Amino acid sequence: MLNEAMKSIILFVVEGYSDYVALKAPLRNWLIKRGFHNEFDVDIYGTDPLIHDPEDKGNPILRDPSEVQDRIKKSVKDYLNKAQNKRTIKASDISCVILISDLDGCYCSPDSIAQNDYGTGVILYDTSCRMIRCNNVDYVQRRNEAKRDAIDLITHEKNILLSGCKKAIPLAIFYFNLNMEHALHGVNEPGLSEQEKISYAMWFRNTYAFNENSLASYLKTLLPKEGVDYRTSWDKRTLGERAFDRLCNLALVIEWLNMFLPR
Repeated sequence: MLNEAMKSIILFVVEGYSDYVALKAPLRNWLIKRGFHNEFDVDIYGTDPLIHDPEDKGNPILRDPSEVQDRIKKSVKDYLNKAQNKRTIKASDISCVILISDLDGCYCSPDSIAQNDYGTGVILYDTSCRMIRCNNVDYVQRRNEAKRDAIDLITHEKNILLSGCKKAIPLAIFYFNLNMEHALHGVNEPGLSEQEKISYAMWFRNTYAFNENSLASYLKTLLPKEGVDYRTSWDKRTLGERAFDRLCNLALVIEWLNMFLPR
């Protein structure tokens, strides 16, 4: 733990509890082994910050993608408020914010979205036929566009400015191509229960928490192309062509952190 006067926190923001369970210990130990001695934490947003607000509580309303940075800033502010109940912490203690998000196949062609009556709100990712099947094609098309617009804003702006912090804080977004279960485990079962998701998450944590070399090697196999960097891992053409494949760019998080944090 760093001295109170020297806090430098790497903050990951994830969508749900299963992401937290799967990623916190493996990422923390991987960063330590790579020489990062910053404090490290993972905060749960509760839904998809690219297009939703936690108060939506499952409501399919699509939030304005141009406000995605405001949603992330509010999330960090809420994290700081929660953390202050345990210790002294302020906005300037945050070294960087890393968002991990499910893409939900948002770069697929509109022709890959088909009408099927699976029930209101049910979206099926048919990886064998490379289709999204749903009962509201218009909604999924608007959702995909909103997610892409929010990602464009984050990758273009590259930072956020928090109240009480004199300098901008680096911001990055990393992805699971459809979702975490599909990317990490090859599981694409509609309607997975939260307990089933947590079981997969615990397996990943137990397998990789203290095996950082295997973690790094495994994550490299999920990159969209060999030799990509953070910027090119977001190539829209590649993500469109591979919208239903098992992809994740978390292997590049060390490379991204090296640009901002001294060791």
